Amino acid sequence: MPPKENQPYYKQRRVGTDVALARALGVSLSHLHFVAKHADQMYRRAREIRKADGSVRVTYDAFKPLKDIQGRIRDRFLGRVVYPTYLQGCLKGRDPKSNASLHLGARIAIGEDIKTFFDTIREELVFDVWQHLFGFGGEPARCLTRLGVKDGVVPQGACTSPHLANLVLWREEPAVYGHFKKQGIQYSRYVDDIEVSSRHALTREEQRSAIATIYAMLKRHNTGPKRQKHEILASGHRMVVTKLIINRRVALPGSKRKAIRAAVHQYETMTWAPETTLTGAPRVWKKTMGRVGEVKRYHPREGTALQKRLRAAKNSAQLVMIRGPRQ
Repeated sequence: MPPKENQPYYKQRRVGTDVALARALGVSLSHLHFVAKHADQMYRRAREIRKADGSVRVTYDAFKPLKDIQGRIRDRFLGRVVYPTYLQGCLKGRDPKSNASLHLGARIAIGEDIKTFFDTIREELVFDVWQHLFGFGGEPARCLTRLGVKDGVVPQGACTSPHLANLVLWREEPAVYGHFKKQGIQYSRYVDDIEVSSRHALTREEQRSAIATIYAMLKRHNTGPKRQKHEILASGHRMVVTKLIINRRVALPGSKRKAIRAAVHQYETMTWAPETTLTGAPRVWKKTMGRVGEVKRYHPREGTALQKRLRAAKNSAQLVMIRGPRQ
């Protein structure tokens, strides 16, 4: 059966049994069943991320037996889905910049954040994805569901979780995207961040209608928006999509560029003792160079200049290591 317009689509061969699933994943059936049965216990807490609103996001890392199988699920099934362009999060060739680019030149943009999104992706929704979107048989769909959830929901940190997050709204999202497209409104979702924008002005009523459409979709998913993240941005002011400015071109906010320039200056002015130059200096340099690479992607001339400064500072640190500090 052909997919609905604007719907994610898995065009590869369907998997009908657990035997076929084990074969497709390149593992024995007994190993597959063992890992699926004990998947809940095969995680460790990786780290806690404190968000801007003060809440804490807990991420998990799967232990090797589960992580290996999840990697194969991602590569052999989830990574072979044809994803519509409005899905922008954690997909090859798509990132915050490509998402922001969809809304470049907008006169108005409305941003919504899905409340505790991953906690709302329950195992029955994951099973629905595997059985009805992928068209897999009941046995493999149940097995794949157990391999992708922890304590009944999709855990943040597992390599399969971002793809499942992209797919979980597959029943509602295509119609919402099509509804907005008919009105000349651009819709996109970057995991749990939803953005709609228009290159023409929207009346107050049109804005309320757009917001109501998003909220209704989330309600059908048994979740809602994070009200404190709700934003309506107009072109007369700074417009930000996935933390990038979109007024004239996709750009990093000035505050972030300033912080990265300060990090470069800090590296340049550090005094490295011989015993720390071997360990501390390379780590700090690598981290700072990574941040500078982000500047270069959006602001090539500024980024190139910062890279030159960092390389020169690195050479100076190496001289300290060789000669030792001046007496």
